[in-house]
Amino acid sequence: MKFVVASADRRAKQYPLNGMDHIAEGGLSSARYCISGARNMKFKLLETVVLERDIPDHRLKKGDLGAVVQVYEPDGIEVEFVSASGATEALVTLKDTDVRAEQFRRTT
Repeated sequence: MKFVVASADRRAKQYPLNGMDHIAEGGLSSARYCISGARNMKFKLLETVVLERDIPDHRLKKGDLGAVVQVYEPDGIEVEFVSASGATEALVTLKDTDVRAEQFRRTT
């Protein structure tokens, strides 16, 4: 299945859809599944989360920290994991059960 997008210069481009029903290439998401404005979200945009399982394909390990960059209906989230230098290591679409909220403790 392909999704056609007309760019600003009116040339149509086709992008394949992936399993979460958002465009795999081209950086556009299906508005049908995007719920950034929903009231009952488990995670908020830009919230820091902790990975609850290893994801070897992306070299991610349980306990890695990431930031929620998109929320999908009903239980999907897109999380960006970065290196200490700030470079993106992985951008992964996960289920909300694959992560937990980070609890920061204030140190004195």
